[in-house]
Amino acid sequence: MVTKSGKIGMVSRIVTRDGDLAEAHGGEAVTITLDQAIDISRGDVLAAVDAWPMVADQFAAKILWMTGTWSSAHRECCPKC
Repeated sequence: MVTKSGKIGMVSRIVTRDGDLAEAHGGEAVTITLDQAIDISRGDVLAAVDAWPMVADQFAAKILWMTGTWSSAHRECCPKC
């Protein structure tokens, strides 16, 4: 299911540069082919119909700060989305 639109499709292929896979895992570069044409864009989430992702308005993260200027811990910031 595409969580934004609510449209449902079945994964027909998981394609990689080296051939098709039976399943994919985090960190793998794959192309997913569905059994029907559904408009899916950057930011859309694919999820199993019975396993919707949890939605929250807060999260915790560890950030690697890569500038010469130190930033204080516990500082609020607005990441670029």
